Amino acid sequence: MSPDGGPGGGDQDINDVLADLDGILQDITSGVAKPPPADAAARAAAEEAARRTAEARRQAEEVRRLAEQRQAEEALLKAQRDTAAKREAEAAATAAAQAEAKRRAEEAAAAKAAAEAEAKRQAEERAAVVAAMEAEAQRQAQADAARKAEQEAAAKAAAHAEAKRRAEEEAVAKAAAQAARPKAAGTEQADATEAALLAAEAKFKLQDAAKAAVLPAAGIELAPRGGVMPPPKKAEEPKAPEPAPKRGLPTPQPIEITAAPPAPAEPPPASAPPPGAGSSGTLALDPDPIPPKTPKEQVRRIVFVGAAGGGEPLAKFCKFVIGVAATVSKKPLYVHKAAVMTVNAATTAFEVLDAVKKTNAAGILVLCEGVPAGLLDQVEKMCEDQEIFFHRVAAEDSAKRTAAIDLVVDMMLIRAG
Repeated sequence: MSPDGGPGGGDQDINDVLADLDGILQDITSGVAKPPPADAAARAAAEEAARRTAEARRQAEEVRRLAEQRQAEEALLKAQRDTAAKREAEAAATAAAQAEAKRRAEEAAAAKAAAEAEAKRQAEERAAVVAAMEAEAQRQAQADAARKAEQEAAAKAAAHAEAKRRAEEEAVAKAAAQAARPKAAGTEQADATEAALLAAEAKFKLQDAAKAAVLPAAGIELAPRGGVMPPPKKAEEPKAPEPAPKRGLPTPQPIEITAAPPAPAEPPPASAPPPGAGSSGTLALDPDPIPPKTPKEQVRRIVFVGAAGGGEPLAKFCKFVIGVAATVSKKPLYVHKAAVMTVNAATTAFEVLDAVKKTNAAGILVLCEGVPAGLLDQVEKMCEDQEIFFHRVAAEDSAKRTAAIDLVVDMMLIRAG
């Protein structure tokens, strides 16, 4: 066998063994002399030698067979090793391909996750920018609304001051003109009454004109004032003939005084009314207490006033205004019903102001329908003198959201708590 164990090396070994056996047989046969035919011992030796030769040949054949079998086995083993090596190489190649595919899949998944994360981040950034822009727009709108309300309040105050100044000047001028004219007997009282009515009428006309420049934006119309303008005149009845004046006395001049209840430009001094005077309508103090933990700066204490018998419309108006105030702004305003009051012709302005003082309210909201106009004028004048917020709301505006929003903006500027 060759050193590398190949088939060529095995054939060489077998041939060498057979050559050695042939040499041994030749030596045996050549070294033994042929016995004479009669010599039995020589014949036996020859037979023994032949037997040994046959045995040697058989052994040589067996060795050759074993060598060929071993060679076949080695070839089979080599083929099996080659097949196993090929399978291992194929398995390794398959594993490498699978590993590469897995790596690429992981890289693709990582890239997809990174892309999704980046898209999500960009979406969040865009949402944050949009939210910031909306918040800024809302803040700007609130600031504009507050600035507009301040400007309207300033314009209202300026118009009111100007109206008051002009009314006072007109009243002084008319009083001077009245004083300059000669007075007939019995006409001084009529002239004084007429001058007071004209002065009050001029003042209220100027105030209504000033407010008309501010309130239309809120969708609120002023109710006509009562107690100043004379009521429509009734058809004149036929008068009886007047008696002839006595000789020597001046003829008395007719005096016409309107029957409207006086609503002077300057209200009477705020003195306490007598007990039981003008007690009418209904009054509910603090019907809905302020919820606990409500921030004080968001609370506005308001007295709601309506006509006697109109409790249901007044309740709806209260609920509507409170609901709008709680939702119109990012920082809600809590309008607290400090008192709910119904009035009629027998109610006095002192009773209304007394409800404000008892509840420490910051203002009054009046649902005008059915409320006496003279009472409204008196309460409004007293509120102006004491710097108490006062607002009239017509029945057709009591359910308008735009009017309620303007009203809430006005209430943002009054005293909190």
